[in-house]
Amino acid sequence: MSSGKKTAPTVSVLAEHVSDHLSVFVVAEDTDAKRPANGGLRVLNYPSDEACIADGQRLAGLMTHKHDLYGTGFAGGKIVARAAEPDAVKDELISVTAELLESLDGAMITGCDLNTSLEDMERLTALTPHVLAAVGSPVDASAATAHGTLGAVEAVLDKDLNDARPGRALVQVALDCSGRPYLSYSLAIPSQKIGTYDTELVKEFFVAVVNNSG
Repeated sequence: MSSGKKTAPTVSVLAEHVSDHLSVFVVAEDTDAKRPANGGLRVLNYPSDEACIADGQRLAGLMTHKHDLYGTGFAGGKIVARAAEPDAVKDELISVTAELLESLDGAMITGCDLNTSLEDMERLTALTPHVLAAVGSPVDASAATAHGTLGAVEAVLDKDLNDARPGRALVQVALDCSGRPYLSYSLAIPSQKIGTYDTELVKEFFVAVVNNSG
C-alpha cells in the first residue's frame, strides 16, 4: 500500500562557471523549457564551492515545494554564486549568469535574491529573456512578497482575530526569509510608554530584524 508521501525532488547542478574569484552554479530539478525551473540568483561569500552547491540544492528543493504549493507550473531551482566580494564582481556575475541561462535554452528562469537587485535583473534581461522579475513594472516585488505573506497569515489566523477578547492584544508577525528586506508595519500603539518601555522602539526592532534576516 502506498503511503502517499511525496518524495523529495532530485536536484543537481545543471550549469556552472568556476574561476578563482567567482563561481556560479545553476541548481535545479532535471527539467527543460516545457516545465522550466524557477528560483532567484543569490551571491554570497560561501566558504567553498561545495558549501555553495549544498545551499543551492537545499534552496532548489524548497522552491520545488513552493511552486507545487502555489501551482505555478515551474520546477524548483536556484542560482547560487560564490564571491569574496559580491559587489566587486557584479558585472561579471550578470554576464556569466546570462551565458549559463542561455546555455540551458529556457530550462531555468531566475530573478533577484540575496545581494542581487531589480536593477541587476534589468541588466540581465538585456542579455537574456530568461528572467522573471518586476522589470519595467511599477510593482515592488519585495513589497508584494511581504504583503502576500502577511495576507496568508491573516487568513490562517482569521478565527483567532475574530475571537480575540476586548482588552487583549494579538500581534501577528509574518517573516518571509527571502533576503529582500521589506517591512509592512501597521501597528498603532496609543501611548509612547508602556511602563518604562519606549514604544517607538517596537518598529525599530522589526526594522532591525528585517534588515538582518537572511
